[in-house]
Amino acid sequence: MTKLKERSALAALAEPRRCAILALLQGGELSAGAIHAAMSEVSKGAVSQHLRKLYEAGLVRRRSEGRRRFYKRTRGSSALLRNELDSMWAGALQRLALLAQLRQRKPRGPRKGRSARSRR
Repeated sequence: MTKLKERSALAALAEPRRCAILALLQGGELSAGAIHAAMSEVSKGAVSQHLRKLYEAGLVRRRSEGRRRFYKRTRGSSALLRNELDSMWAGALQRLALLAQLRQRKPRGPRKGRSARSRR
């Protein structure tokens, strides 16, 4: 999965219903109709759009059998997403550590306009 594909996969997962669809597919392949039946509060059109976004992001595979479409999770997509999230967190934690070090080095005096009494 390329960086661009990983980013689109993360964007696809920003929608809670898409995460719910992936959770349903964790048990194996399902038809679009079965996914809709499990998510009865969502219209068929909305389920179809969510499935298309997941497919375009490379998170699910689809196959047709007559007029029915079946979806299943892409092998390895979870591991690739986890690697991307791990690298994002690692970068964020490094920046946080650097900020903490900079703040420790910088002496902080009293704020302007505040006397020693008002700080108590």
